[in-house]
Amino acid sequence: MKKLYFILFFLISSFVSNSQKVFDNGGANNRAGSGNNLWSNAANWSNGKPNITTAKVVLKASPIVDSNVEIAQIKVATTAGDVTVSSANNSTLTLNGTGVTQPIQHNAAGKDLKFKALKVVISSSDEEIVKATGIGSSTITFDTDSELTLSAHTEFVAEGNREIRMNGVLKGDKAFIV
Repeated sequence: MKKLYFILFFLISSFVSNSQKVFDNGGANNRAGSGNNLWSNAANWSNGKPNITTAKVVLKASPIVDSNVEIAQIKVATTAGDVTVSSANNSTLTLNGTGVTQPIQHNAAGKDLKFKALKVVISSSDEEIVKATGIGSSTITFDTDSELTLSAHTEFVAEGNREIRMNGVLKGDKAFIV
């Protein structure tokens, strides 16, 4: 019986520690110390700041990446408004695609996901997909002051009224597939 409880505890704790991390800038409850939009501020995350490179992040608010960060995936929640991911300190956001096929996924209907004044690197050994899936005219925009580096073959998918706008600098030695 003790072995069963131990196995059950291990499975539950593994699930909780590997769950998606949600950036909500303090949320509706305005958690103490939150509200400054900084990625590094644990109070801006509803279930803990991502601290592993395999983290999958859900955005409900606009984070400011204030140090170099590497995660597997960034998603915009279906309930989010417009989201801008920007930089402080000339920081880089690396999306390694570990365990996912879409390192960037935009799910909010009729909203914009914008990367502004930020260096974004898509690095993986597999081909990756950047996808706008929200209903209506949702967009993913790499703003004029952003930089996107492809270290993996990357397909950009936006069907119907959806758009992906590449206004910034595109770098890297891998394919940009449309």
